[in-house]
Amino acid sequence: MAIIGGGFSGAMLAARLAESGVEAVLVERGERPGLGVAYSTPFVSHLLNVRSGRMSARADQPRDFVEWLERRHPDLADPEGFAPRRVYGEYVRARLATVQAQHADRLQIVRGEAVGVDEDGVILAEGSRLAARAVPDAVVGHGIHIGLSEDESQAVTRMTRISPASSHAPSRRDHCRRGSPPGGRPLARRAGA
Repeated sequence: MAIIGGGFSGAMLAARLAESGVEAVLVERGERPGLGVAYSTPFVSHLLNVRSGRMSARADQPRDFVEWLERRHPDLADPEGFAPRRVYGEYVRARLATVQAQHADRLQIVRGEAVGVDEDGVILAEGSRLAARAVPDAVVGHGIHIGLSEDESQAVTRMTRISPASSHAPSRRDHCRRGSPPGGRPLARRAGA
């Protein structure tokens, strides 16, 4: 499975898939997968808007972020506090790196820009292709899982704690109306499409 967009949603989806035994390729055009816009700020004054005790990237380990803070930034390890966004970005990147080290055979990170998707997978700006059966679009970050069956989409949502598509995000039906590859199932949606 190829995942377009290496911010929080894409990075944690790739990590959870690899941990679950599914091969995942994370496609990120930026230099630091896991940060996205939300956690790439250099300013320590930019704080999370959710208490640290509720920011675990793992649904099965609700204290994961706080425990990571205890080891790396003990002065910020208050579960009722609001950690800096850049520190949370460090946590996401550390989590991604740990999973990649443990599951190198199942998690690959490709630096590049996805410019298209066809029935064979993802087309990168420099012309290469990545074969993929399904391509969840993590750029949008609204839980839109294109090219996945309803069961697969629900499993991805559970793995990443992404809420269902919001009312302002395009639905799967909208993507189907825009056109599907052979077989009738859309593979992906490009950002801004």
